[in-house]
Amino acid sequence: MHHQSKSKIYSAILKYGYSNFSLKILEYCVPEDCIGREQYYMDLLKPTYNILPRAGSSLGRRHSKEAIAKMKASSLIKNNSAKATTAVSKPVEVTDTLTSTTTTYPSRLAAEAALKAGNGSLNYVLKTKGKLYRKRYLIKNLSTEESE
Repeated sequence: MHHQSKSKIYSAILKYGYSNFSLKILEYCVPEDCIGREQYYMDLLKPTYNILPRAGSSLGRRHSKEAIAKMKASSLIKNNSAKATTAVSKPVEVTDTLTSTTTTYPSRLAAEAALKAGNGSLNYVLKTKGKLYRKRYLIKNLSTEESE
């Protein structure tokens, strides 16, 4: 790692030792207030090691060439896997047996997100026709239903 790619805080910890630094929680707040409260404390305390001028901003942050290359590669992988997932997604129908409401989702992942279900948790229910998810939701893979 080149010396200039190290952050100010990292260099200071190496120079002065981690025991000369502390971390304190200044305030607890709800997530939607975090950026505003961070900016308040940045303006009030003017922290020495904070390289960002604004809370929630990445302005002023410099990434190494290696980090930039990794981010680009990661972005390409994500974009390609998203395209692959989209190409093979199958529509899923979810019927709420308590309200008799039926909703069609473009994929199992979309249905899991809507039901706040864990990734892959609807797979078992889709394979066992008639079994309810959470003793309430009837899940059907529409592309399978249509081909039968």
